[in-house]
Amino acid sequence: MDKFVVREPKKDPHLAVNKSAKDRAAQYPGVFHADNGLLFCSTCNIVLDHSMKSVLDKHLESVTHKKKVSNSDGKQQTLKTAFQCKTKPQAEKVKVCEEWIRACTPANVPLHKSDSPIMRQFLDTGW
Repeated sequence: MDKFVVREPKKDPHLAVNKSAKDRAAQYPGVFHADNGLLFCSTCNIVLDHSMKSVLDKHLESVTHKKKVSNSDGKQQTLKTAFQCKTKPQAEKVKVCEEWIRACTPANVPLHKSDSPIMRQFLDTGW
């Protein structure tokens, strides 16, 4: 009968399950940052799986990451965080971004095509 007894798994603080995106970002200061529960590579502007440290180490050793290290533009954030406006320029930036999404969606233009240095410069400072 003992084999049918369901036991609670041991809670080990060293297991990856217990590591949040914020914890992983603290392990790599200046390289990764956490926003809204997601872990971003600050250089590549991509979301990474924070549950396994080996994924992060492999990303840091990748050729694409090493190429982008010299061309870092800043930190990426989620839409939820970006749309929490506090100043008038931030509200205007959100308005421009929303209009851009409304223009690209009916034309079937993938939004990732907007991820170019010229578009980032326009959306950050150019208007």
